[in-house]
Amino acid sequence: MTEHNEVDKPSNVLLVDQGLSFGGALVVLMSIAKNLSPKFRPVVVSAIDGNVDDWLDTGEIETESSAPGYTYVNHFRNQARIARIRSRWIRKLMAYVFTVINVVKNLPYVFRICRLIRKHRIDVVHSNNSVFVLLAAVITRTPLIWHFHGIPGEPPSLMERLLQFRVDRYLSISDYVSAAAVARGYPNDRLITAHNPVADQFLVPAGPELRWQTRKKWGIADNECVISIFGRVIRWKGQLEFLQAVSSMKSTDSIRVLIVGGATEGFGAGYEEEVRQFAKTHGIEDRVTFTGFVKEVRALYEASDIIVHASIEPEPFGLVVTEAMACGKPVIISDLGAPPELVKDGVEGFVVSPTDVSTFAHKLDQLVSDKEMRGAMARRGQARVIQVFSPKDYTLRIESIYKDVIGEANHG
Repeated sequence: MTEHNEVDKPSNVLLVDQGLSFGGALVVLMSIAKNLSPKFRPVVVSAIDGNVDDWLDTGEIETESSAPGYTYVNHFRNQARIARIRSRWIRKLMAYVFTVINVVKNLPYVFRICRLIRKHRIDVVHSNNSVFVLLAAVITRTPLIWHFHGIPGEPPSLMERLLQFRVDRYLSISDYVSAAAVARGYPNDRLITAHNPVADQFLVPAGPELRWQTRKKWGIADNECVISIFGRVIRWKGQLEFLQAVSSMKSTDSIRVLIVGGATEGFGAGYEEEVRQFAKTHGIEDRVTFTGFVKEVRALYEASDIIVHASIEPEPFGLVVTEAMACGKPVIISDLGAPPELVKDGVEGFVVSPTDVSTFAHKLDQLVSDKEMRGAMARRGQARVIQVFSPKDYTLRIESIYKDVIGEANHG
């Protein structure tokens, strides 16, 4: 770690994300990088293959690209293989084998992160929960902040337990994730909950032209009420359950459904086709539009009248929910995981069980038929986002954590 004259030189921060495609974790890291004061110089490391700017507006932020050799996709696939083995002892043996493979394949990644830490004279590493970035921080004796963007499904690995004392702070994106982390054995005394901020771009009012132009582009009639669901088209995001509710509505004549996003990361093979087939066999195919991946999602938020979040597994946060509220849209959200921390039922939107098709459909009918209700919920949602999910307030809090961690390292 480098010594700095605090007046003259900024502290260098390495923000590392291991996601293989565009997702909320990378969005949040980039939001932090963009909003940091001149007292900090951020460098963002992404595992995305290619130019990060193809996915996000990086502005003047310096970026690097480096991907693990053994990714979480490999991990989940191998965990599924292990689960199918009947013998308990063979399962344990194979778990150890895959752990060794994981370590060996990721050693080059560890050394690449070490080189980046030295190249940019990094003062603090901010990592989206990667034990291998932690190992690089230990090797280079650099303070590290471990940011939980997902729900810890397992206790800390052996390597994590051995290196846990070198994590200076754990950051969690919701109360739900914090509770899960503590329950899995992560230390509570260094754990801080900080709800994700909404990106600045969603707080700037968009003129009516954007809504009109976007609806025209997608062939949406003026009298159609647009209900949209945003996110990767993978099973746990609940696109199928959403369409089940749509098909159970009293009428679909005056609505248009947008499914915004695409299948990624080797997950969900065949799932999008299953969703398309459902729309076809239930007579709503002409009401449903699949947009694929869209970089500039703001336009589709503006074109929409209602935003749905329908995850059928606990969601660690739900960035789409706060983005939608910032854009002045009422929301219908899943009751699983953290989203109920973001929305009060009946105030900024409705909280439903995505698998309760009749209730889900009823709430859709309510909002489609009541424009005044939509407007009132939208106004309350915007006010809540400004009050609770401000990117500037969030970044000030992150900067305070950086200062504490760097100060402790300098005087430790």
